[in-house]
Amino acid sequence: MKKVLCLALAMLMIAMMLVACKPDTPETPDEPETPAEPETPAEPETPAEPETPAEPETPAEPETPAEPETPAEPETPAEPETPAEPETPAEPEEPEEPIEDKLMLLDGESLLEMKDVMVVLDREHVKQGASSLCTTSVTTRFVYAFAPTDISAYRDGYLHMWVYVTDYDNIDRGYIELTSSGTYDANEINWPVKDHLKADGWNELWLPLYKTDGGNLNWEGVNYFRLYTNHSDASLPAAPMYFDDIYFTNEAPESAVPEPETPAPETPTPSTPTVESDGKLMLLDGESLPAGLAPAGTLNTEYAKQGTSSICTVGVVVRLEYAFDPTDISDYKDGYLHMWIYVADFDNIKGGFFELTSSGTYDKNEISWPALDHLKGNGWNEVWLPLNNYRGGDLNWASANYIRLYTNRNDSNPPAASMYFDDIYFAMSK
Repeated sequence: MKKVLCLALAMLMIAMMLVACKPDTPETPDEPETPAEPETPAEPETPAEPETPAEPETPAEPETPAEPETPAEPETPAEPETPAEPETPAEPEEPEEPIEDKLMLLDGESLLEMKDVMVVLDREHVKQGASSLCTTSVTTRFVYAFAPTDISAYRDGYLHMWVYVTDYDNIDRGYIELTSSGTYDANEINWPVKDHLKADGWNELWLPLYKTDGGNLNWEGVNYFRLYTNHSDASLPAAPMYFDDIYFTNEAPESAVPEPETPAPETPTPSTPTVESDGKLMLLDGESLPAGLAPAGTLNTEYAKQGTSSICTVGVVVRLEYAFDPTDISDYKDGYLHMWIYVADFDNIKGGFFELTSSGTYDKNEISWPALDHLKGNGWNEVWLPLNNYRGGDLNWASANYIRLYTNRNDSNPPAASMYFDDIYFAMSK
């Protein structure tokens, strides 16, 4: 048994030796992985060009300190809206074409420019349409220049308007004027304010174009209208006045009562003024009744201012009318026409004019002065009419030949009243 074990062991050892000597059959190696193509080495980064060192920042020029913002010009505070100043019409507006026998001058619906007078549209005081024109002023209450307009078709008609008054008790006198000269007191006809304004509140005015004061109006080129008032208290502030529905018309309602017509002057026989030793040019001395005097006068010895008598006339409208020989009064152009007048009915006088002409009648080649600018009350009034300050024009100073005083009356049917005249002459100074 022992031998068998030894044999087996020997055989085992031989077998082991054989195995150890036999060369290893190489395993078919897995095909070698095609070595991944060696990564093309990323091209060596072109070394970033060395940053050109940023040019040393030119030290930012010290910021020119932003010019201090010109402080936005302070917004000119919107001027308080002056009632929108009406755009100055490039050219004066033309009145509208006649409609139903009316030629509309101003309807109160749009603003217009008035020199020296503030005007706004007012929607509270209205007579037609949606608004009226409100002005606030002391003396010139309304002034309107417009394109030359032919109103000759209305010569026998009226200028109509509504006027709302707030200061009637303070209105002493004044005039409504219509001219063809583009301004006042030249080529003008007019009407005394107090003949037509009667109270505070609305007054409807019908101004008769066939009966006016003044003259020389170009009826085919009328272009200016004004209303002004004088005040009994000059210290009072400006007061508002409202205007609406101003137009020319040939139709008048029953409320438009025409003023009494001034009787046409008789053609009197002229007499000649005389120059006295003191340089006065005497027209009427009250000592005699010259030819050329109307209405028929009488000599009165109770009322006299110089000498022994005065001339008494009795009339309703025309209080004195005197035609004399054509007389050169050029030397007195900077002087006065003087007279004494005794008034007995002052409270019933509401307008009128003193007139001096070279036409031998009234309203032609005439200069004039409002009666109530010079007559101040009952009794004697000394009147100095300045020959360098008057209304109208076109007087031929080398040939004056007519004077007249007429008055309008408050009472529509007043009785004739007496008036006394004395010491009427031209003088170079007072």
